[in-house]
Amino acid sequence: MMVTLFKMALRNLGRHKRRTFLTGMMIAVGALTMFLSFTYSYSVTRNMTETAIKACAGNILIHADFEEKIELFMPSDEAPLLRDSDLIRELLMADEAVEEVAPRLRFGGLVAVAEQSPSGVIVTAVDPLIEPRVTPKVKTLEGSYLTKPDGIILGETTAKSLNAHIGQDLILIASNQDGYLNAYPFEVEGIVTHEGMGMFIDYMNYISIDAARSLLYLDEDEAFELAVALKNSADEGKMVSAIERRLEANGFKLRVDSWKNNLGIFYGIIVGIKVIPQVMLIIIILVVVAGISNTILVSILERIREIGTLMALGTKRREVMGIFLLEIAVLSSFAAGIGLVIGSLVVFWIGRVGIRVTIEALEFVSGGEYFYLLFNGMALFISFMGTILITLVAAFFPARTATRLAPVEALRSVK
Repeated sequence: MMVTLFKMALRNLGRHKRRTFLTGMMIAVGALTMFLSFTYSYSVTRNMTETAIKACAGNILIHADFEEKIELFMPSDEAPLLRDSDLIRELLMADEAVEEVAPRLRFGGLVAVAEQSPSGVIVTAVDPLIEPRVTPKVKTLEGSYLTKPDGIILGETTAKSLNAHIGQDLILIASNQDGYLNAYPFEVEGIVTHEGMGMFIDYMNYISIDAARSLLYLDEDEAFELAVALKNSADEGKMVSAIERRLEANGFKLRVDSWKNNLGIFYGIIVGIKVIPQVMLIIIILVVVAGISNTILVSILERIREIGTLMALGTKRREVMGIFLLEIAVLSSFAAGIGLVIGSLVVFWIGRVGIRVTIEALEFVSGGEYFYLLFNGMALFISFMGTILITLVAAFFPARTATRLAPVEALRSVK
């Protein structure tokens, strides 16, 4: 029976080639649009997430127990410091899912350059041997990356505002937690940018954590935070819980956060950009559904007499409706397949060649100077099944309306 209905569906589709082509083209465009929207949303989210993690944050951030909000890009004078940071790092590095753990200090201060008024700066103190493995998207534009004990590397924005150059001497002034000021001479060793986020955080500057501890009168194992980089296969959510349990089991009551909790407005931007394509997709789907419904309604109305003949011969209403729905299912499967093949080729091409980003602010979305689409099998499957389902829903109500006619009325409707 099903084979017979399938053959009837193919024959009926072949009888009206132009209408079938136009309807199929609309379905194919809908499937293509759905797949590209899902792929774009997935790619942008992955790109921005990778940028945030590898340009500044790390996957997981550990702080001393503190209830207030901690902003990743702003110093917090009220937050207590981590003690025994070396021991905590050893505990975390024992986990196979952990790639690296980097200690950091972050504070605000003043930079005094010859013949210029002091300028306010934000400084992140890092271990120069460890930090590059956590934030590999911090790229050195000029000079070197903290090879000197008294070296400082400036963010590109800071370097431009200070008119600084490699080898220039400057004085960094900062206060410790007791409020005492201290000044320390530094030499500009390098200028860096944060790939993908340069426009937003190239005001960040770096010195070695040993120099910062001397400047701020801190012990050698004190740190503001530990940034944890996970291996690619690790589940971030599960690792937050696992790290909390490991620390508690060793007597440490610390604050363990995903990078999302400390990224502030930037995580809101990631969520917003992820939602925008989905809203546009809903609008496009509604337009496609309206077009398909209209096309199918016209098709069914043209076949009212055929419907009346089938029902007069004893064909049940649900069987007639089944014929129409099977036709549209066959058509939508074939058309969606064509649309998704085209979409896959587009994704693979852009994923290989990339699209150059000419606006610096958009590098956060692309994760660098080129935007690459990332193929996602789930997006392909959802687009295929979703297109068929949406098309069937669009066809259901016109088919139902037509099959509710009495056989006699259907036979008389077309002369």
